[in-house]
Amino acid sequence: MKRTYRRNALVVGLGRFGSAAAERLMTLGWDVVGIDKDARVVQSMQDRLVHIVQIDAADEEALATLGVSDFEVCIVSRGESIESSILLVLNLQHLQAKQIIAKATSEHHANILRRLGVNSIIFPEIDAGRRLAETLQAPHLTWWNKMDESRALGLVRVPKGRAGCPLDLWKAYHRPTIEVLAHLSDTGHPLIIDRHAPLKENELLLVSGSPEDLLALGQ
Repeated sequence: MKRTYRRNALVVGLGRFGSAAAERLMTLGWDVVGIDKDARVVQSMQDRLVHIVQIDAADEEALATLGVSDFEVCIVSRGESIESSILLVLNLQHLQAKQIIAKATSEHHANILRRLGVNSIIFPEIDAGRRLAETLQAPHLTWWNKMDESRALGLVRVPKGRAGCPLDLWKAYHRPTIEVLAHLSDTGHPLIIDRHAPLKENELLLVSGSPEDLLALGQ
């Protein structure tokens, strides 16, 4: 019988960010172990996580009992102080963590984590604020993701004022550098691109271009 491989993660700190990450990974089929030093937090999460342990990750000996090197990724979601964040990262590295993702509260904090060799750094509050600003700037851009500093992918919904406009004219009106990759049906399936057919209101277009162009395109 073929064995099913399940990805696994260790989540250190079960505040709003850590608990949300842990629960979502579980729903995606990951084996997740969540740890927190606060007994009240652990108690409140008992019904939400399958594997949860009360451990102070600053105690390297206690952390070692979890088999840190066995996890595909370790997520450090505690960022209340730079000092505690650094200590947690150093403990994980000493225990041979394969990949470390850490939460940062400032660019200064992030720079320190980068010097320590953290694989990926997350700014939950800063990222949420930026996303809000981008949503206000481009309300018709329903989703977008920056691939690098010069390229991004996005989904733009055709507004009422552009309905009936052929794709080529609509594209020229906005940014000629934007590339339309696909039309998407209501169910999310790609449709054949017809650059001369009139666009429909609320039709979704999968587009690529610079981040600046995509944010302008959604207006």
